[in-house]
Amino acid sequence: IVNSPVGTIADAQGQFTLYLTDGIGPTDTVRISLIGYRTLSFAVADFKTKLSESPRLTMTEEPRQLAEVRIDARNSKAM
Repeated sequence: IVNSPVGTIADAQGQFTLYLTDGIGPTDTVRISLIGYRTLSFAVADFKTKLSESPRLTMTEEPRQLAEVRIDARNSKAM
């Protein structure tokens, strides 16, 4: 839930459970994101309606070029 401490993560099959607390209202936003896919955003009320019609959400691929990451082990220290 955007701008709140409420959130969740999906398992390897993409299934998740999201518990909505009393402080979450029908106009708050549910945001679902995954690297390589277009982010989905719904008002809580719309999200509940969508899931009652079908418990499956479909995400659209959106490939992105990630920035290069360099790792230099010469300067690392053992912990």
